Amino acid sequence: MQKLKTKVCIVGGGPAGSTASLILSKHKIQHVLLDKAVFPRNKVCGESFDGRVWHNLNRIDAQIIPEMQALGIIENSWKYSISSETMSVDINFDRNKTPRVVTHRYKFDDYLLNKAKQSEYAQIIENQTVNKTISSENFATVFSSDYEIEADFGLIASGNHSLLKIHKDPKKGIYLFTRSYYQGFKGKSDFEIEILLLKKNFNGILFIAPIGSGLYNLEVGLKKEDYKRLNISMSEVYDLALKEYPSVTQRLQNATQLEKPKGAFMNLSNSKLNLISGERFLNIGSSAITVNPITGLGVGNAMTMARHAADAIAENLEKKNKSKMVAKFYQTRVKKSLKPILRTNSIANFLSKRNVLINILLFMGSKTKFGKSYLSDHGILSKVGSLPHLFKTLYRSNSTS
Repeated sequence: MQKLKTKVCIVGGGPAGSTASLILSKHKIQHVLLDKAVFPRNKVCGESFDGRVWHNLNRIDAQIIPEMQALGIIENSWKYSISSETMSVDINFDRNKTPRVVTHRYKFDDYLLNKAKQSEYAQIIENQTVNKTISSENFATVFSSDYEIEADFGLIASGNHSLLKIHKDPKKGIYLFTRSYYQGFKGKSDFEIEILLLKKNFNGILFIAPIGSGLYNLEVGLKKEDYKRLNISMSEVYDLALKEYPSVTQRLQNATQLEKPKGAFMNLSNSKLNLISGERFLNIGSSAITVNPITGLGVGNAMTMARHAADAIAENLEKKNKSKMVAKFYQTRVKKSLKPILRTNSIANFLSKRNVLINILLFMGSKTKFGKSYLSDHGILSKVGSLPHLFKTLYRSNSTS
């Protein structure tokens, strides 16, 4: 087993791990990143991100977004629609403000990791399964298939199912997801993201996202309990979901399915941030918390936490009580930054179990000035649940023609 010493060891090379690496390199901090996969690798994900991804990419390097756009890796979206069997709400955000980002995760993740590899401060090691970590008073030690790495700090960015997390997620609230890519699917318009509510055979969602180069991601999500009750395969669940909306079936007529549906699962019942794993390990991304995919907030969370973690280490690395200072800095920044996100996630989880309330909200959004004004607010994700914002929107919608 090869022994290495470094300042920081990152476990996981997805958006959280790669962002942490890129920010650490900006601070000129030596680090090692390990991932069990060899990139590029597939990832089951909705592939539609909130605007924080745009801002985090710009913070890393102002040239990243133009490069990604030129390579066809990311596209901009200002349109969103939420539909039930009887109603539909079209949401058009202000084009002068930050767009949502749609992408192919296969390309997005590979680009970021390759960008991290270019730094003289980073050592990226793929095909390494991390099987143990030890947090002591002085070091964070990571053991992988072939390496023992001793670092001042460790960052756990290995995902929701990571065995390295000290905390355990509740057994309830597990959702299953399956997705497939299509070429030639007829999208609505201009990289519009669609959420279609499913209730005929089970309560769930059908998520449709354009991901560039004429490709579309069609993804289905449902509770594990509903899946067990159906007693059919996930491929059959996927087919049932597509057939529930005749308009979707019609738009699929001339499309080519590029692969069999691929699945994943997530625990959505844990609404608490779990940011610390031992004295010298920080959790980032979905190792710290998972959010409802319907919100599209997961990758934004991951990159934001990674940036705060890297900044916390950079600002406190030379201090005597650095382990306590890093943990305090990191927790304070993340809790403040993610407070509205966690509120939004809690509301999304609450509504996902209550179709009646969703239909009421859809009616308000499609039929009333207040609903249309509120949903079209570009900052809605940071203001969901805010009573002052709610009343301001209500006043504005009643006082304008």
